[in-house]
Amino acid sequence: MTGSTLTELLDDLCAGHGERVALVESGGGRSLTFEGLRGAAGALAAELARRGVGRGDMVALWLPNVLEYLVCELALAALGAAGLGVNTRYHEHDVAPLLERAAPVGVVVPR
Repeated sequence: MTGSTLTELLDDLCAGHGERVALVESGGGRSLTFEGLRGAAGALAAELARRGVGRGDMVALWLPNVLEYLVCELALAALGAAGLGVNTRYHEHDVAPLLERAAPVGVVVPR
């Protein structure tokens, strides 16, 4: 592997193992291949960029441990942005001070 960024590393993995399973949710749930992971991250990166997220920005990720969490992290990395993990056990009144201090440009939550 020659990649020096997460995006390049994923590209390298896709070149040799694209159709192999990259992730499986615990309990044998949903899975994504390396190509599926790259496609999902690329689509989300494009949508985040369309919404104004870019290099140096921070986006809060208020998500449980699901496939979409890693998709978000990879999408943000592709844009040069960072993800701020927010514990899903927190309530809004717990999260508000964190978001005020961190000042993310957006928050990703489950549908």
